[in-house]
Amino acid sequence: MTQSRDRTVEALVSVMIPAYNAEKHLRDTLDSVYRQSYRPIEVIIIDDGSLDSTGSIITEWAASVQNDPDLTVVEKRQENCGLLACRNLLLDLARGDVLQFLDADDLLHPEKISRCMAAIRDSGWDVVVPRTRHFTDEDDTTRLLEQEPVRSEWTSRELRRSCVTATPWHSVGPLFTREIVKFAGNFPEDIDPFSEELEFHGRVKLLTDRVKYLDEVLNFYRKGNSRSITGGIGRTFNGRRSEDGTRLNSSHVVISYAVFCLKKKTKK
Repeated sequence: MTQSRDRTVEALVSVMIPAYNAEKHLRDTLDSVYRQSYRPIEVIIIDDGSLDSTGSIITEWAASVQNDPDLTVVEKRQENCGLLACRNLLLDLARGDVLQFLDADDLLHPEKISRCMAAIRDSGWDVVVPRTRHFTDEDDTTRLLEQEPVRSEWTSRELRRSCVTATPWHSVGPLFTREIVKFAGNFPEDIDPFSEELEFHGRVKLLTDRVKYLDEVLNFYRKGNSRSITGGIGRTFNGRRSEDGTRLNSSHVVISYAVFCLKKKTKK
């Protein structure tokens, strides 16, 4: 499907992708970024010590899109460091005014960035969060991405939860301004990786109330992929493994950051 591209806004958007043994879905994820109607985009991909063909897929894809003058690809390979270290390095490398986290098996609707950028441009939001649909390998991803964005109202319960410590979105969900991410700070690399979204978004929400929720499904979160950079990480917290291997709750981590963030906000 051919997309008309929005060239009226010059703000650079950085799409940051950590990849580990991602050969099965990485091309689809990268293609969903290429199909964005918005430009300019910077795609930053870190191959975190993959043992499969992830590296060659990144190189081939970068070569295939090199003729797009408004799409920049930054590739980096390193020994395996884990998700949180990757996210911090991606933040260091990003040059965009607006930031999108994207795992190597998730997908963006072609209008995701354009519609979020319109909200940021028109009203100055710090964070814009569309709805996210969960899907599996059995779903027809082509149909998902070619359909018009599905409207789905945020429930009052979800909005209440998002204002406390829990977060109703995954890392694929929000578009952040660089300023709010820089103000919130990096991901702490010594906490449970499965709780990093709760911890990071908790800090962001402590620092700003300028969060816009879009009632459209513009993100697609893949479930059941044990080989993803998040799905394959051992469930540990500060070097300690939970007895039953289940996710460790990091609500106390959010609370511990509250004083830090509020003090930082008063010094702004």
